[in-house]
Amino acid sequence: AALQLVFVIVFHSKSALTNPDGLFSCALDACKQEENSIRLGGLKILGALMGREEFEETLTQAENIQQLAFVLEGLSNIDPSPAVRDLAETLRGVMTNKAE
Repeated sequence: AALQLVFVIVFHSKSALTNPDGLFSCALDACKQEENSIRLGGLKILGALMGREEFEETLTQAENIQQLAFVLEGLSNIDPSPAVRDLAETLRGVMTNKAE
């Protein structure tokens, strides 16, 4: 429920995010949890962040790009949940398009 609330705030907020690095870190941590719904929630937050201008600076940091690529690749290839795999694959495509 808390992840859903964070997603709604990030997705619908018209004002600037004050801590995109912290949200990024929390979302990545959620993606590494055992429960499918938590991993899916983390991916949804990452997707919402990827659409935010304030997040572009976070994504330009090499360490963050590497972490994100590693997590998305793992989830899209071996996650037991089809919903998690599909969303991770979609976000990998978004990440690739942003890099071009």
